[in-house]
Order: sequence, then structure tokens, then C-alpha cells
Amino acid sequence: MAYAITLFFNPALESRLRRICNVLREEIEGAVTVIEDVKSRPHISLAVMEGANVIELSEKLRQVADRHHALPVTLSSVGLFPKAEPVFFLAPVVGHELLTLHADVWPHVARLGRNPWSEYAPGRFVPHSTLMTSVRTDQLERATTLVLENTFPITGELVELGLVEFAPVKPLMSAMLL
Repeated sequence: MAYAITLFFNPALESRLRRICNVLREEIEGAVTVIEDVKSRPHISLAVMEGANVIELSEKLRQVADRHHALPVTLSSVGLFPKAEPVFFLAPVVGHELLTLHADVWPHVARLGRNPWSEYAPGRFVPHSTLMTSVRTDQLERATTLVLENTFPITGELVELGLVEFAPVKPLMSAMLL
């Protein structure tokens, strides 16, 4: 099983992102949305790893959450990771607070996780909130248009730190940020 350390949005922003994903799911044939198909809450992942000492990592993440306040977040751009199964996402403005929280999590990933994914490591981290995967190249313009029909930037807060197992997605722990 793989594991992800994630930041979750405040309820109003989470609802808004769910609505965007639902529109994409209805309009983009064959695309896999994070919300409906993967059954994941909208989030920004701080780390992904192939294995973990879940009990000890959960405790360390609770301690991290106790040291950090909820973070304002502005989703200001649309992006794409061009892979075999492209990842279509919204990207936040990257601020000091997000990078500080990310840096606070990674020593625990290095010590308690197995085979962490290097693309989430400090210095390589590209924060994003995945909307859908498996979008075909010929669908990108339509997907982008659908997302841009929302008022930008999209603002809210990152309020909760979580640990999930996937796939399938199974929440293992969560802790509210201060």
C-alpha cells in the first residue's frame, strides 16, 4: 500500500472544488476525477511514500499539526503534469507558511516512510490539488475552459493535516491545524 500526507481545505473551498470536479466528470469523457472516481477529498499532498510506520507517523503528524496554524490558500492557476496518464490540477500560490509546513513534515517521512516519492521532496515539491487524471490531449482545452469559468483566484484555507492509504483511498488519521 502507498500512503500520502495531505492538507485538506476548509469546508466551503472543499465544496467548491467538488462542484468543479463534478462538472469535469460530466463534461470530459473518460477522465478520472479525484472526488468521484478516486473517492478522495480535495487536497494538497505534502508527501507520498510506498510504505510507512503508520502508528508512529500518525503521532508525529499530530505534533506537526499542533505547531501550525491554518494556512490561507489561493488557487490561482491551472496546471498539467504531462505523464502517460496526465494529471490536471489547480495550483496554489506558494507561500512561506506552506513551505515551512512541508519542511516540518519531511524529516518524519524520511525516518518513518519507505520509498518516498522524490517529486514531493523539498526542492522538488510542486504543490497542487489534482482535479482529474487520464485526460486526453484533445480534451485539455475543454477542461481548461470549464475550470476557467470559475472566478479566479479561488481562495480559502488549508485547515487539516491527514494521512491516507491508497488505492483505494482510506483515511488513517487527521488533525486540525491551529
